[in-house]
Amino acid sequence: MIPFVIWAFAYWVFDMVVGGNAAAIPTSLGDFWDNLKWGGLNGYQLYFIFVTLQIYVLFPLILAFAERTRGFHSHILAVSAVLQVGLYTAITYWNPTSGWWGENFWHVYATFVPYQFFILLGVFAAFHRERIEAVLLRHAPWCSRWPRSRWSVDRCCSASG
Repeated sequence: MIPFVIWAFAYWVFDMVVGGNAAAIPTSLGDFWDNLKWGGLNGYQLYFIFVTLQIYVLFPLILAFAERTRGFHSHILAVSAVLQVGLYTAITYWNPTSGWWGENFWHVYATFVPYQFFILLGVFAAFHRERIEAVLLRHAPWCSRWPRSRWSVDRCCSASG
């Protein structure tokens, strides 16, 4: 977390200096901290680290949810997929212009929310790894060389086997 804050700060200072606002840095630190809640707005590529940190913090809850909902993973994944399509549609076509949504909606990319389907897909796939491996071995002949003791895409797909 500390390296993230340091890099977000470095990008913010760089943007302030390049923008000709270097003198305002001491009086604008509140803006930096306010923007940090969305992953920092200056180093746009840092959003991925911010999302990863959110997943890391939420993972125990996600894992507990997956354990408590065994037997319903396919249903939950179907609902999550529908929600994912709705989220992508809203993010792509909806542009709120007023109120809280108008102010904050464009920050949604910096949260785990647009990635919820993929997070659940990964967790549920881990829960059902043996079944997925069996299906792949049965229906994908090129995977017959796949070492069953561990997952290895390189071994699975290499010509030398």
